[in-house]
Amino acid sequence: MLNKIPNPMGSYGWLDRVLSTPPVRKLKGRTKSTQYHELWSNHVNRFVGAQGRNEAIALLLLEHLATLGQITRFKEQPFVTEPEEFGHAIIPDFLAIDRDKKIYVIEVKNSRFITAITQANLDRNKQRFSELGITYVCWTDHHPLSLYLRHNLVEMRRVAQLVPQDETQELRAHLVEHGPTRFFSLVDAGFDQGCVLAAAWRGEAYFPVQEAFGPETSVSHLPIIDLAAIALGTSTGGHGWWEQLSRA
Repeated sequence: MLNKIPNPMGSYGWLDRVLSTPPVRKLKGRTKSTQYHELWSNHVNRFVGAQGRNEAIALLLLEHLATLGQITRFKEQPFVTEPEEFGHAIIPDFLAIDRDKKIYVIEVKNSRFITAITQANLDRNKQRFSELGITYVCWTDHHPLSLYLRHNLVEMRRVAQLVPQDETQELRAHLVEHGPTRFFSLVDAGFDQGCVLAAAWRGEAYFPVQEAFGPETSVSHLPIIDLAAIALGTSTGGHGWWEQLSRA
């Protein structure tokens, strides 16, 4: 059993071993229901595989959280649990560590396949991981991998490969000088949507990525939402200080 070995699950020794070894499972290629995706991660410094669109979007979200400094490390297919510990072997989709060294185990599910039995298993896993000091999170296409978040992350990553760094830095300088600005005003100042999205992917500008991007979208050089709280904890459901500032 894992709790009898020198480095039990959740310990720093266990975490070091998990992060220093290859993924425990090689993902399959294209199947009838899912497609294999492989994306380059600047933070892992290698190609990272994902099975299906939801996992691919989850990977983009983790990459973005790492860019923002909200997490420090992450890994796909990170480890396998012992049946004696959990009743059955579990291979989570991802593991992440935040800047406070808190460990998160992330499962990615399609919401329409979460039955009462599936939910009971997820709740049981969450309780068992909690006993080991690990936070267990289930990401679905409803939350946090919602339609708008998925669309924004894909576009942010795509245009960041096209827009020069000096353009996004110019946008950031404009935001530092003028403060939070609606997108239509940025257009009047000479900045297009591609520049804003590229700057957001690079952590040089911020907007509510879980909402539709449009003329009224608020853009700032400071975080507008707590994306880590939405993804890894409990969302506050609002924009916090930005709502107060925009009403001032």
